[in-house]
Amino acid sequence: MRKRAAISAVVLAVVPTLTPTSSAVAGAAVPDRLLSLDITVPSGSVSLGHGGPGSVLEGALGQVTVADTRLGITSNWTASVHATDFTGGGRTISVSNVAYWSGPAVVAQGGGIFTPGQATRAARMTLGGSGAPVTAFSHSGGLLTGSTGAWNPQLVVSVPFSTQNGDYRGTVTHSVV
Repeated sequence: MRKRAAISAVVLAVVPTLTPTSSAVAGAAVPDRLLSLDITVPSGSVSLGHGGPGSVLEGALGQVTVADTRLGITSNWTASVHATDFTGGGRTISVSNVAYWSGPAVVAQGGGIFTPGQATRAARMTLGGSGAPVTAFSHSGGLLTGSTGAWNPQLVVSVPFSTQNGDYRGTVTHSVV
């Protein structure tokens, strides 16, 4: 008889990374909050549930929103995502077992083209490997209009067969430039 251990929970902390902006119009300083590129993510943690070794846990991270009020010649931006290993009690689920997919836009306001990094689950990207961030969403074009784009990304964790019981926590970070 084979015993299978269950993972109690996989919990993620979702952390925004903001790119500071400063702007000037006709030689006059404009407050950053008026002309900025901001990213907003849900606060708190997300539970992907329980699963044993060899299982796949998947869940929504909550809506991620990019607001570009820079009103430049174009309002191009790229939002990226990366994650840490998931750890708990001295044990680790490597980030190479963590995949992400953005899904389609749930908000696409302003001119230009909004492009999901991974429109479908089949296009999901592993957040490990090279350690380089993965493109989550991008926007190009939109002359002098600004833009707001939002998506509801999914995280997929493939639990290795060697994983022991426990709560595992990792951090998923979104950033925009």
